[in-house]
Amino acid sequence: MFGSTLFRVPLLRTVKLTSFSVNVFNNAARTFASKKHKRVLKNAKGFKGRGGKIFSAAIRRYEKSLQHGYVGRKLKKRTARRTWITQMNASLRSLGLRYSEFISLQSRSNVTVNRKVMAGLAEYEPWSFKSVVEVVKARGGR
Repeated sequence: MFGSTLFRVPLLRTVKLTSFSVNVFNNAARTFASKKHKRVLKNAKGFKGRGGKIFSAAIRRYEKSLQHGYVGRKLKKRTARRTWITQMNASLRSLGLRYSEFISLQSRSNVTVNRKVMAGLAEYEPWSFKSVVEVVKARGGR
């Protein structure tokens, strides 16, 4: 029973076993799969239940989180633009214009200032915003 025997184990090199033996793993056998499993489990850390611990559940949750992230980045831009338009509209109404009228006048007057900058001016530099609106009105024909 404790004699020395030779045998082959999958993913292991042939090793002569005696009463004192050491298994020598073939490092090239599972490098890609192991790295993939480690990466997925690392990125799924903190997920609820099995989603952060078991690879088969973690990979599904991880891929779904990437999808949610993609959608979230688009929604972030959409929400920011909506906020800028709301800020501009509020400031423009105090100057006697509606947002849609201002955008129409701006395109006719060839004054190109984007919504983000205009919303910032409306919030932090109201006098500069007013002067830009007056230039747009004068050039736009109103």
